[in-house]
Amino acid sequence: MPNKLSKVLSVFENDRKLGFYRHKMMIINEEGKPSKFGINNLNKIYLDKEKVKLSQAYLIMFRNREGYAAVSSMIMRKNILLHRIEYLNKIRIATDIFYIISSLLSKYNIYLDSEILGKYRFQKVSASSRLTNFNEFVNYYAEKYKYQCLDMLAIYNLTKGTDLERFLYYDYIFLKVLHKLFSSNNECNLSIRDVFRLLHNPYGEKSLMNFVLGVASFLPLSVKRIIQRRIFNDRMLLYKKLFE
Repeated sequence: MPNKLSKVLSVFENDRKLGFYRHKMMIINEEGKPSKFGINNLNKIYLDKEKVKLSQAYLIMFRNREGYAAVSSMIMRKNILLHRIEYLNKIRIATDIFYIISSLLSKYNIYLDSEILGKYRFQKVSASSRLTNFNEFVNYYAEKYKYQCLDMLAIYNLTKGTDLERFLYYDYIFLKVLHKLFSSNNECNLSIRDVFRLLHNPYGEKSLMNFVLGVASFLPLSVKRIIQRRIFNDRMLLYKKLFE
């Protein structure tokens, strides 16, 4: 959007306590066609670290994530990243959650704007999607979840001893489940004990479904293929609902 840079500069210049800013994104397809569905939540949210607890701030960001797609919707102060440079060097693809967690752990406030200042291209085939061939879809996500799992381990270690630790630990375990569900090996070292930990969900949602997926990840490949196919079909249906 043409006014993005001037808007962002103005926001940071007028608030020296602000460290992280995020704007809404318009979802478009390969041809630039906007999604048929608008963004429901258009509330501006400002998180003042002196007035809201760390865990509350995290849950507010988690529950108001609709419309905030892509790392390009995030702007943050450079010194937040420099302070976490040893962890940043370990991150391969999960940069979005790393930026969010680093900003939450910083001294700075957070602003989730309702203004749409960018576009997010949702494609059948891209760096973050494979929706034209089922086998390519499975292979792509097996690799993607492996690296996300490794990234989440680094981010979880970053949160140890803070109020965010239990959330990131849960996310780390669930990524181990997803990797094993899509992969023929267990490179992320998911255990049965991990699966039972999914029943204690700090987010308070989808505990049973995530537990079932964890159990299913230990089943024979023929059974996992059925689940993989269902996930593939659901992604295709989402694309059709958005644009067709």
